[in-house]
Amino acid sequence: MQESQIDCRENGPLVISGEFVIQDAQGKLFGLAGRKRISLCRCGASENKPFCDGGHNRIGYRSSVEARSLPPRSAAPASTGGATEIKCRDDGPLRVVGNVALRDSQGREFDLGGRTNFVLCRCGHTQDAPFCDGSHRAAGFRSTVAARELPPPKKL
Repeated sequence: MQESQIDCRENGPLVISGEFVIQDAQGKLFGLAGRKRISLCRCGASENKPFCDGGHNRIGYRSSVEARSLPPRSAAPASTGGATEIKCRDDGPLRVVGNVALRDSQGREFDLGGRTNFVLCRCGHTQDAPFCDGSHRAAGFRSTVAARELPPPKKL
């Protein structure tokens, strides 16, 4: 059973919901102030990385994601209990570790082929959305994030 899910928004962010933690490259946890849902930038334009601030709208970001089946893993997946971990790599992708459902903008679930560890693009240049294909290196993507406490969520 998945403890969390990641939804790839059409031309927009990755929306993470459920049981998850977010870490910086040094392994320090972000204080999420009790949030069970948060949006992470995948276009590379946010001024508040790794979080989405609507930068995709400012730059006219276009990225369509369709669920598909990935080839089966060559080795048995490691046991992953507890919250899904989202690790922000300096100048690179988001590493996702855990039992998570990944869905396209239509709500269709990817068949991850047994994977519980994969990387998602956050620079906006991948040709394999939503996954990282290493394009951040050629694009010169630079983003170092440090864990911090977030303010409480706004009341609607």
